[in-house]
Order: sequence, then C-alpha cells, then structure tokens
Amino acid sequence: PPAPSPEPSAKPTPPSPTDYDLRWGVKIPLRDKVELNATLYLPKTKDGTPSRTPVIFTLTPYISDTYHA
Repeated sequence: PPAPSPEPSAKPTPPSPTDYDLRWGVKIPLRDKVELNATLYLPKTKDGTPSRTPVIFTLTPYISDTYHA
C-alpha cells in the first residue's frame, strides 16, 4: 500500500499589530549621499525599552507597497 501522505502543516499566526512598532519612511544614509527609505518592524518589549534584535534585511527597488499589504 502507498505511504500515507503527510498532514498539511498549520500556517503560523502572524503577530498582532500590538506586538510590534511600525516605523515607516526611516532614512538610511549611504556614503555617496543617497538615502534608502526603510520600513522597520520592531518587536515591543514588556517594559517599553528598545530591544536589541537580529535584523532581516530585504530590498525591493520599486513598488515596495505591494510587499507590505
């Protein structure tokens, strides 16, 4: 008999907006005077202090709004 197919894994629930701070339009200056425009998603800490967190950096040269829907 064929092997049973694996059960589909449940999709993880995305964090609620109260779990992170969103900072839109943060300027990142480069050495050649060009500025990158960034959107930061920062995890909230229990006491409200900034957290030191590893970074995941992605770059979308154009139409980044479609990636943040």
